[in-house]
Amino acid sequence: MKVYVVCGGYGTRMRTILGDTPKSLCYVDAQRTLLDLQLAWLGQTPVHFCLGHGYEAIQRKLSTYSFRYSSTVEKPRGVIAALVHARPKEDSFGILLGDVLPQVPLQELLDAGRREISKGKSIMYISDALDVPGQRGNVSVLGSHIVYSKNQAFRGQFVDIGFWVLRRDHLTVRHFDEEAFFRDLIQHNLLSTCWVSKRSWEVGSPYGLRQIQKSFGEVQIPNEDHN
Repeated sequence: MKVYVVCGGYGTRMRTILGDTPKSLCYVDAQRTLLDLQLAWLGQTPVHFCLGHGYEAIQRKLSTYSFRYSSTVEKPRGVIAALVHARPKEDSFGILLGDVLPQVPLQELLDAGRREISKGKSIMYISDALDVPGQRGNVSVLGSHIVYSKNQAFRGQFVDIGFWVLRRDHLTVRHFDEEAFFRDLIQHNLLSTCWVSKRSWEVGSPYGLRQIQKSFGEVQIPNEDHN
């Protein structure tokens, strides 16, 4: 399955730490950036990068790797707008946010969601939420009823891990806003959730960056590097 990596946001919450450096290029140890770790996680999976802010620096980094990828560049307007602009040709495809690194191997995620994917559903992967920045619950699930909210006051019992599988025909939904997009999918019974036992590391907040820098030396990325 092809994966679209969306890494074109402005990263305003991290501006005081990273300056103009894209979050994808922040270092998690002395040698490796988050992008290095994402590529290792993706292994030999076909990749398309949806780029925006800081795209020149990300393209320079990607040029040091000996693998084929495609990319599109657009002014940052959100994840869904970036995907629509990229015009996926696949019936189903994965989406990885540019500031996260799942702790669950890619193939394990795809296997866990395979039944719902075969039903023509889009999949949001979720895990148990923590009451910390970047890990606060933005998803509530009660039976088949799903609520997704980016409101800071919302406290769902789950957090989406920043990896989804979407159907191409679902991108025809009129909303580019991420919250409105998923609300429409939920309303039309086109979205399923898939619970996994581990969250993602994230660098979208100072707390998240500290955690991945602290813990990365104790873990191994489960797939082979692209290099």
